[in-house]
Order: sequence, then structure tokens, then C-alpha cells
Amino acid sequence: MESLVCYSRTCCICFEEITKVVELFPCHHSNICASCTCQLEKNICPTCRQEVDLVGVNFDLRGTNCEGSDSLSHPTTFIPLTFIQEYRRQTIRRLVASTFQVYFVGSSGIPLSNVASQIFETFAVELDPKLDLKERKHHFEVQRRRTFEDDSTQQSRNNNEANSLEYLLEAFFDMNECTWEYSANAFVKGSLIRFKCFAFWEFLRILRSTEVSDGILPDLIVTCVDLCNEKCFQETIEMQEIMTEIYERHKRKLYNVWLHIRGPQYKKKQTEKRLERVFESMPQVVWPCITLVVPKSLSTRDSTNLVDIIVRRCIKSRQRLFSDEISGT
Repeated sequence: MESLVCYSRTCCICFEEITKVVELFPCHHSNICASCTCQLEKNICPTCRQEVDLVGVNFDLRGTNCEGSDSLSHPTTFIPLTFIQEYRRQTIRRLVASTFQVYFVGSSGIPLSNVASQIFETFAVELDPKLDLKERKHHFEVQRRRTFEDDSTQQSRNNNEANSLEYLLEAFFDMNECTWEYSANAFVKGSLIRFKCFAFWEFLRILRSTEVSDGILPDLIVTCVDLCNEKCFQETIEMQEIMTEIYERHKRKLYNVWLHIRGPQYKKKQTEKRLERVFESMPQVVWPCITLVVPKSLSTRDSTNLVDIIVRRCIKSRQRLFSDEISGT
């Protein structure tokens, strides 16, 4: 097969400069960067829509910038695209296995980000991997080059084809873009947690995406609700039923905490009666695990109690998931 040719210096998906050339086969398009290649959901070329079987990569890690050269003289390795996609899935699974995924969801009118930040600001070391993504990518790239150069002789003696292939994939493909949304952005009571906030309409799209092989269901969902807002309240009930159905479809138990953000018109007895009427109208199987009432401005005590509940529920969710996987249910 012909050597890799850099037809374009700009990726057709992310529009970043291509520094690592890949070529899709059999269509021979190479106007896509390595990072976007490993994120392809379908085996389809983004340029011509032709089915892709193989990806040609060049492992000259000392520098594969397109500028000043029409082709790369170093040997090209051809890897099935399905192998790259499976490597991405395994990388995500390994990361998720060590990090609790906690989602704050609610109607568009609820200040989800404010609620989440109040809860975690006292107890979490917030690390937003999106902010320093370029810096981290550079650091990991340097580490990959050193590892590749130091261990190249040893790897050449390795007869295990699977291990060698994974080593090459790790050396060439940057998985930071694929995994940053699952990386921990908080460290709470000895646990790594990735917490994110979504309006209901956005979270519904995420739930539907769990039908694909990369889909990840969160360990715990914190549903923020305003009982004084009828529209918000009805949306919360509808969303609860949808979440329950999807978790059951994946043979998972839904761990969900309802968080009523009480406003200035909050009255305890009225709230309790409202919740009783709601639960009477809902099937018991879709009830939230816990219902809490907290002020819009959380005290240290409120935050402490809620964080304790979140961590305990996440642990319980993982124990249940592990038990189900062992039993095969």
C-alpha cells in the first residue's frame, strides 16, 4: 500500500492542525487527526461516507508534522478501526471503574450549577480537566514519546500481538478528548467523583445515548426539584419514570436523590403533604431512593449531610452493579 500522504493540515472534524497523520482505507482520506479518529462512532469516513476498514498510522513519534513533507518515509502500521474503537471503550471503562459518576439534573429554571458548587466547594478539590486540556495533552504526549523510545527495543521482542497493539495504540492515540468528561473533578471523603449538571432535555439525550456501546449510566442522579413550580414538578415526575425505565432496560437499579430546593415561601407541612400526594400517584417502583429538602443557600451542615449521602449511595450503587455482574443478572 502507498505511504501516508497529508492532503490537508487541518482536521475536518475539530479544525485543529494535524500533527499525527492517519489515513483511512480503502478511501485514502487523511484529513482527520488521530484524536478524532479514535472518537469515530461509526465505521464511516467523515469526508466521503465510505465504510472504513483500516486506519494507517505512522509511529515516528519524534515528529509527524505535515509541514515541509508530502509523505512520511517511516513504515506505516495498518490497524482495524474496530480495534481502535474497542481500545477507546476499554480506556473509558477503566477510568469510570475508579471514578463515581454523579449527575445533577433538573428543569431549565433551576440553578443546578450553583447547587452543585455549594455542595462540593467545602469538601472537594475541584479539578476541571477541560480547562488545562492542552497542557495535559502536551505532558502526556512527552511521556508517551519517552516511553516509546525507551521501551522500543523491549517491545520489539514482545511476541504477544494483543499487548503490542495496545501499546502502539496508547503511544499514538490521545484518549484525553474521549475521557475528560468521565475524569474526576472532585475528591470527596476519599472518593474520586465526577459530577456534572444537566437540564432535563439534555440529560434525556444522554440517557438515550446509553444504547450505544460507549454509553455510561451514572452511579447516582441528584434530581433538583422545586415543589412550588408546577411545571418543574410535572417534568420531574415524568423524568423519574423515564430514568427508571432506562435503568431497568440495562438491568440496573436507579439510585436517585430528590433534592427540593426550598425558596422563601417554603412551608414544611405543605411540602410534606405535597410529597405524600405525589408518591400516592406514582408507582412505588419509580420512587426516588431519598427525598431531601434543603435551602437555596446551603449551610456547612446541609452540605456535609448531602455529601455523606452521595458517597454512601455511590458505593451502594457500585456494590449492586458488581453483584449483578457476578451473578450474571
